[in-house]
Amino acid sequence: MGFFVALDAVQNNSIQGLNIVQIISDKTAALVNKSAGAERISRALADQEQAARAERERLSGEARTKLDAAQSAQQAMSRQIAEQQEHGQELTAQLASLKGTTAAVEEEFRQGKVALAAYETAQAAKRAAAQEQARQQAEAAAKAALAAAQKPAPAPPAVPGVPAPLLSRARRRSRRPSSSCLPCREAP
Repeated sequence: MGFFVALDAVQNNSIQGLNIVQIISDKTAALVNKSAGAERISRALADQEQAARAERERLSGEARTKLDAAQSAQQAMSRQIAEQQEHGQELTAQLASLKGTTAAVEEEFRQGKVALAAYETAQAAKRAAAQEQARQQAEAAAKAALAAAQKPAPAPPAVPGVPAPLLSRARRRSRRPSSSCLPCREAP
């Protein structure tokens, strides 16, 4: 519809018609610029997506390579452990034959050494835990003593019907040895 209005304005050669043509051309130019900007943004996003996809594929390849290397290292380690266990059993049998004992006795001795080491480790852990608990208890006791030292001294309990100063004088009298001397009884 805007196009036909513009044609009509050009044909009539009116200033208002030319202003309408100018407005329409300005809006069209703005739309063209906006679409060009959107196209640039779209192209940039597509390039970023392609770069991200390439990076993801590269990282995936690296991860596969590292996984394969880790799996082969794990298999090699498993083989090495099995070989060392076989060699250990062979050495235990040789040691038993040299000592004139059985391989079972030597194996029990080796297991006993391992159990002793585990026991000593557990005892060390228990001692460390007991020391830590004692430290925490001492710290808590120190905090409690500090808190108690910072609290004001409690006021003497009030006796109903007796003002506080008279109460303290009465207590002082009750602490003194009873005396038959008149001046001692009257002294506050």
